[in-house]
Amino acid sequence: MPFEGPIPVTEPEFLGCLSNCRRVGFHSSPLTGIKFDRHVYYEFFRGCDIRGVSFANANLEGAEFIRCEGDHTSSFLGVHNVEECAIDRYTLSSLGSDRGGLTTAQQQKMILHDPVVEMRKRFSGFWRLTHALLISLFLAPYLWFLLCRYYAATIGDQTFPEGTTTSIAWALVRFILTGGDGWWRNDWSVSVPAALSFMFVFVYQCVRAILLFKTQQLESYEKLHGLPANFEIYVDFGSVRKEIRYARELTSFHTLGPLMSAILAYAAYNRHEALYENGTFWGKLLYVHGVLAFIALFAFVINFGQFLLLPTPLAP
Repeated sequence: MPFEGPIPVTEPEFLGCLSNCRRVGFHSSPLTGIKFDRHVYYEFFRGCDIRGVSFANANLEGAEFIRCEGDHTSSFLGVHNVEECAIDRYTLSSLGSDRGGLTTAQQQKMILHDPVVEMRKRFSGFWRLTHALLISLFLAPYLWFLLCRYYAATIGDQTFPEGTTTSIAWALVRFILTGGDGWWRNDWSVSVPAALSFMFVFVYQCVRAILLFKTQQLESYEKLHGLPANFEIYVDFGSVRKEIRYARELTSFHTLGPLMSAILAYAAYNRHEALYENGTFWGKLLYVHGVLAFIALFAFVINFGQFLLLPTPLAP
């Protein structure tokens, strides 16, 4: 049951319902004055104004606080059962130095979302070098082709028979569309598998490069300003948040997590009404990257399997 925008905060019966209900979603709702003193069981607060809101002595099991605006008047004193309660760095920082009364032990039990950390886990350090290497390997044959064509056009034999020349740009296009097989022939033809493979890998590498650049930008901002960057990557799928988190935990290879999350979310969306929009641009781009990475991995496994099945002579 989602609520978006202002809600009636003057009806006592309505307030009593809110303080003891489950799976309620609040999106950009001003909640000033409301006391959630009972169960806040799997309730979702996204972009809400929780200044002056009291969660004292409430059960926060499975609750989620994302991009909420709080201050020192927001109270979490005496809350219990914070298992699977999720809160992002922005909301936690807005509660002030005392964190709204949350103890250190309670914060350790909660799920802390930090979008910058999530980006760095995927596109910083070792993974940054890996992504950069894969982008370089993708570009290498095309750069080498351009260098060879430049040498042939400027340094090699300058006498060309009529009708046997073309521009370097069009030669590159023919090289891509043919997969490098017979691109120089007059009767060249497009290789559909090669062209489709190039377009898929090209889009994948562009997404990878954009996310690498964004991660570097976020890291530079935090180093220069000494403050956390105002950044968000969340993609909300309402009541399937826990299933998405479990999918990520069960996945050992980091690029499979987003795809499994997307599949679970799509399946659950057909059964439940999604509480929110499908997230920010960067969150969507991360999921696109995960899906493309899974497809690329699947294609690699198929090709490697075909390689292993090639006949080889039984000779040293």
